[in-house]
Amino acid sequence: MADANSSAISNSVAAYLPHVQELYVRLLFSDSCREAWIENPVTVLLKYGIPQRIFQFFPDVNSVSFLVERHGRRVLIAREIMARFPRTLNLLFGRQVTADHFALSDVFKKFIESENFLTPVHSLPHAYGIGRGYESVSKFFLWMRRLDSLDFECPRLEMRKSLYIDFAVHLVTQTAHTTVFPLTLARNGVMFLEHPDDPAFWLMLTPQFVLARVEVETVSTFMSNKCFFLDLVTDTGRYEQPQGLLKM
Repeated sequence: MADANSSAISNSVAAYLPHVQELYVRLLFSDSCREAWIENPVTVLLKYGIPQRIFQFFPDVNSVSFLVERHGRRVLIAREIMARFPRTLNLLFGRQVTADHFALSDVFKKFIESENFLTPVHSLPHAYGIGRGYESVSKFFLWMRRLDSLDFECPRLEMRKSLYIDFAVHLVTQTAHTTVFPLTLARNGVMFLEHPDDPAFWLMLTPQFVLARVEVETVSTFMSNKCFFLDLVTDTGRYEQPQGLLKM
């Protein structure tokens, strides 16, 4: 009888597993979601389409173990981003910062509260072919490149250039261990507009990690070589075809 009851409970949870996983991720990373849960967990459960009986399977969000896990996961993501965006973060903070400092910063909090981070929609595919949403690097790039959600002391074009160079280095680096499109295009280099509103000049990071300035007349050559064009990545991480790229 006990085994039958356990099986019934497991099946009951399994039916709502995608919703449970989504909510658990938000409880771990989103301060606003955790605060709403503390105030009224039933309301939060219903918002995510989870029946009240599943409440018992969620952890105590005020427990030491949950708070330690929460902090640890944040620091791991902060370290991942810091390792891939050193120029960007140095510009942003005006100095080098530790992972703990970055994890507590307003920038990081805004990022992990965003839909860019909390959903798999705003990301490139994982280099190991396991799908989208399993890494934070492309999520951070796609969120940060909008730039209108943050205030900067440095010029925005300088920030944009640093962001794109950092991400280009990441893309070229991971070509050594990926067979996933469009990531494999970075084997031939990564290109992006020097100025978002002017297609006259482009910057290219070569497979040898050399940054070069390219005039628009020669960009078509790199198209035939199938480089990775960062400006072709949509806000949802889709890679568009290059038709009409030079008319941007």
